[in-house]
Amino acid sequence: MQNKKNAFTGRTLCIACAAFTAGIALCAFSSLSFAVVATTLSAFLVATVFKKLPSFPIVFIICLCLFTGFSHFQFVKLKNENFSNQFAGRYLTVSGRITDISYTDDGRQGLIISAEKLSCLGKNYDKKFSAILYTDKEKTFSIGDNITFSDIISPITKNSIHAFDYELFLHIKNISTRFSLDSEYIDFIDNSPTLSDRVRVFSRNISDKIRTLIGGEEGEIAAAITLGDKSGFSNNIKNIFSKSGINHIVAVSGMHMSILIGFLFFLLSKSRVHYKLRNIITIVCVLGYMALTGFSPSVTRAGIMAICMLIATIADAKFDAITALFLSAAVILAVNPYTICSASFLMSYLAFAGILLLAGPIKRRIAARFVPEFIKLILASSIAATLFTIPVTVLMFGSVSTYSLFANQLIIPFVSIIFGLVIITLILSLIFNPAGMFFGYIAKILVKTLITVATGISQLPYSYINVKTPSLFDLICYATIVFLLYLVLNGKKTGFTGQCIFSAIVCYFVLSCTISSLTYSVTFFDVGQGDCALIKTPGNHCYLIDTGPSGNVTMSALKSAGVNKLDIVFISHADSDHSGALGQILENIPTRKVVLPQYDIESDEMAELASMSVKSGASVDYANRYYNYNLAGIPVNTIWPSSENGYVSGENENSLVLSLNLKGANFLFTGDIGTLSEELIMQTEEFINSDILKVAHHGSNSSGSNNFLEEVSAQYSVISVGKNNSYGHPHEDLLMRLEDSGTTVLRTDTMGDIKFDADLFGNIRVSYGG
Repeated sequence: MQNKKNAFTGRTLCIACAAFTAGIALCAFSSLSFAVVATTLSAFLVATVFKKLPSFPIVFIICLCLFTGFSHFQFVKLKNENFSNQFAGRYLTVSGRITDISYTDDGRQGLIISAEKLSCLGKNYDKKFSAILYTDKEKTFSIGDNITFSDIISPITKNSIHAFDYELFLHIKNISTRFSLDSEYIDFIDNSPTLSDRVRVFSRNISDKIRTLIGGEEGEIAAAITLGDKSGFSNNIKNIFSKSGINHIVAVSGMHMSILIGFLFFLLSKSRVHYKLRNIITIVCVLGYMALTGFSPSVTRAGIMAICMLIATIADAKFDAITALFLSAAVILAVNPYTICSASFLMSYLAFAGILLLAGPIKRRIAARFVPEFIKLILASSIAATLFTIPVTVLMFGSVSTYSLFANQLIIPFVSIIFGLVIITLILSLIFNPAGMFFGYIAKILVKTLITVATGISQLPYSYINVKTPSLFDLICYATIVFLLYLVLNGKKTGFTGQCIFSAIVCYFVLSCTISSLTYSVTFFDVGQGDCALIKTPGNHCYLIDTGPSGNVTMSALKSAGVNKLDIVFISHADSDHSGALGQILENIPTRKVVLPQYDIESDEMAELASMSVKSGASVDYANRYYNYNLAGIPVNTIWPSSENGYVSGENENSLVLSLNLKGANFLFTGDIGTLSEELIMQTEEFINSDILKVAHHGSNSSGSNNFLEEVSAQYSVISVGKNNSYGHPHEDLLMRLEDSGTTVLRTDTMGDIKFDADLFGNIRVSYGG
C-alpha cells in the first residue's frame, strides 16, 4: 500500500499560519504597541540564538509570522484612521461603482461603493476605498452602476458603551466610511459590471428564484439556508432563531459544503469521471458556491478546508485538518484582518475546533446502544461546538440558549434535507418546472415544520438566559476547565495538580456567585442621552428606574448585568429618553410591575406606556407623594409629584422623584425636574439629604439650584448624559454649581457605567468604566 506524504509541508505551514493569526489577534484584542511587540520578539530571538537552541528555525518562523500578523492589522488600522482624519468634515466628490445594495429597517437603500478616486477642495486623490452610501428609494440603482456624488463624510460615533459598534461593523465589512445623501443629488454615469458584480447579481437571482418556488416566509428561510441570504428575515424569525439557539443554520458552513460535495460526487460518479478530474471539477464548484454566498467567514473557512482536502486527494497526500483550519484563517485575515472581530468568524472557527478536538471522544462516551450512530455524532458535535463557542456567545450577545442542544438534535436533520431539496428544486425548475415546484412544496413543508419546532422551543420557560459579562480571569478559568475536560475525555490523567486546579476554579465560581447574590448595587447605565439605573438586591431581585431611549442599547446593558427578570420598572415620565426602551424590555424580560407618575395619565404617551405594560402581563401603578415601595429590603419613597396643592405645569416638572436607602446610603433620583419643583420639594420634604444624587435633566442649567444642591449635600452627583449631545448637556454653569457644593461629579458620557456596591455591612464602593 502506498504511503501518503503529509500535505502542505507538514505542520510547519500550520505553525506559520497559527502564528500569523495569533499576531492579528494580539493587535486586535490587546493594547500592546508596535514597539513593545517588536522589541519582545527580537529579544526572544536573540536569546534563542545565544543559547544555541536547535529549535531556532521554528522559533524564527513563529516570531516572524507573529510580527507579520501584528503589523498587518496595525497597518490596516492606521490606514483607516488616516483616511478618516484626512477627510473628516470636508466636502468630497466621490466617483465609484456600486458593488452591492442592502436595505435598512427604515426603508432606505445602502449602496456599497467601490471608489478609486475622489476630489477635495479642487484637488484630486487616487484613493482605493469602499464606502456605504445611505439614500432614499426615489431612484433605482443596480449593481455595476457607476455613480458620482458630493457630500461630507457622515460621522460614526458610539454614544454609549452599550451601543452597537457601527464603525467596527463597517471595518469588518471592509468599508472605510459612510455617507448619507438624497438620491436626487446622486448622478448616474454608466453601468459596467465586473465579473464579481455579475456573480453577485446571479446570486440574488437564485435567491429570488428560491423565494418564488417555495414562497412566503418559508422561501426566505430556504434562501438563507442555501445561500446565507438573510435580507428578507422578519424580526419575528430572527427572535425565534436566536431564542431557540439555531441561528447557525443560516450561516453556510461545513455541513452545507459536505452535502454539496457529496451531491457532486454522486452525480460525477455516475459519469465514470476519473477521481482526480472529479475533484478538480468539485473544487471549481466549491469556489463558485463560495462566490455565490459572498465569501462570508464561515463559508470561506469551510470552502478552503474542502479545497485543501480535495487537493490532498489529487496529490495522494494525507489531509491535515488542523493545518487546513489555520491556513483558511490566515487567508481570510490576510484579506481583511478586522474579520477576527466578527462573531461569525469566531463562532465558525471555535465551533469547528471544538468538533475536531472533542466530538470524537464525547461520541465514544455515549454508551446508549439504542441511539443511532448519526444521532450520537450530531449530539457529540453539538456539545463540542457549544463548549467552545459559549464564551463568544456570552461576550458578543450577552445570553445563551438553554435548549440549543435539544433544538439542534431536532433541527439539523431538517436543515440537511432542506438544503438538498432546494438544490434539487433549482435544478429541476430549469428542466421541468412542475417537478421543481413539487420538490419546492416538500421543502416548504419541512421549513414550516422547522419554524413550528423552533417557535415551540423559543416559547419554553427560560428559553434563553442573560449572562453577566465575564472578566478575563473568568474566561481563563473556563478555558482551563475545557482543557482538563479534553484530557479526561482522551484518557489522559490530570494528576493531583489538575484536580487541585479544577477544585480551585469551581470554588472560585461558587464563591463569586455567592458574593454576587448577597450584595446590593445601584448601576447608572451609560445609555447615551437618557436615564437608566438598575438596582440589584440579594436573591437576584432587579428593579429599573427609567429605561433610556434605545431598546437595543438598554437590552445590551441589562444582558451585561445578567438580568433575566425585573420586579419593578419605575418610569419617571413619558419622554422617550426615559421610557423609549420600555416596549423592548417588556417583550424580552419578564416584568412584574410598572410604576408611572400620577400626572396626565390620560395623555397619549402615558396611555401607550400603560397599555404595553398590561399587554405584557405587568401590573401598573400610578404613584405620587407618599407612595412607598419595598425593594426586597430597600425602602423607596416617592416624594414627587404631589397633588396636594395641584400639579405643577409641565411633564418634566412632574417627574417621579424617588428616595432610596441602600444599606444606610441614601440615593435621590430626580428625573427631569426643574428648579420650581426643587423649590417645592424643599418646602414639603423635611429630609432630602442624600449621599448620591442623580442630577436632574442630564445636567441642564434649568435644574440643580444652589439651594437644592446645598440641601441635598451629596457626596457623589451622577449625570446620565450622552456623549457629544446636541443639547450641550451638562451645562457649564451647573458643573460650576456642583463643584461649589463640594460634591464629586460622575458622568456616564466620560466614565461609562457608574456602579455603587454595598455589602451586608453597609460599606459602599463606587466603580465605573465599561
